[in-house]
Amino acid sequence: MNLIKEKAYAKLNLDLHVLGKRNDGFHELKSIIIPLDFYDEIYLEIHHENEVISNVPIKNNLILKVIEEFQKRGHINDKVKATLYKKIPLASGLGGGSADAAATIRGIDRLFDLNLPQKELEEIANSLGSDILFCLYNKPAIMSGRGDILEFISYPKFDSITLIILPTFNSTAEIFKNLKTSNDLHDFNHQLSLYSSDNINEYQKGIHNDLLKSALTTNNIFHNYYERIKSIDSNVKMTGSGPTLYLINPSKKTIKMLKKVENIQLFDLKMKK
Repeated sequence: MNLIKEKAYAKLNLDLHVLGKRNDGFHELKSIIIPLDFYDEIYLEIHHENEVISNVPIKNNLILKVIEEFQKRGHINDKVKATLYKKIPLASGLGGGSADAAATIRGIDRLFDLNLPQKELEEIANSLGSDILFCLYNKPAIMSGRGDILEFISYPKFDSITLIILPTFNSTAEIFKNLKTSNDLHDFNHQLSLYSSDNINEYQKGIHNDLLKSALTTNNIFHNYYERIKSIDSNVKMTGSGPTLYLINPSKKTIKMLKKVENIQLFDLKMKK
């Protein structure tokens, strides 16, 4: 029996702008996103029933939804068992659920030798969530629309990223509910030029996430951790709707001080290339 393995890579939102609410209920977004060399592993095989086994409890089971979507579209008749080994923290703003869904799309296409057109795989991705399309490709991109439009860009000149995982959860729904949009791109084009230049310090200083202010007012625990870590390094940023924070090319002194902050986890990572 064939057993297919796929890696589900985390994503990191750098600049993230929310340009308003759309008529379909989604928000219009614009973001620079990069893939991280930090991933879950998924094993797929033909089975007597649809089943997802995971090393951690998962609620909104996008893996199962992907399997059912392939069946609903008539691409497969067999049932599929998925075994998930999760490393990306749940509800961390790193797109773990979307990454798992995208890996399942790629894996089912391989498991059944479907060789579906890329457009069909993209339609499946976009039908199930906003970040899944990016995770299908895992290449640096400008993401726009509700997350369903990608413009691929070059890799930035930096490669060292430290994730700061906090012992709290942010409610994405609450953050968007309390968000005040401004339709202001905060010099997005200027930031994009810095992104691909050697001036990494200036780029990091200018990174803007429209969701940060709402996150700080929505979650007091997040707020307290953010302020403490910002006092260590003012360049700290939030990815997605958080609560994960990150630093680009942090100094050894910064890392040493961060290790003294209680109950956080640090991951020193590279980009997925």
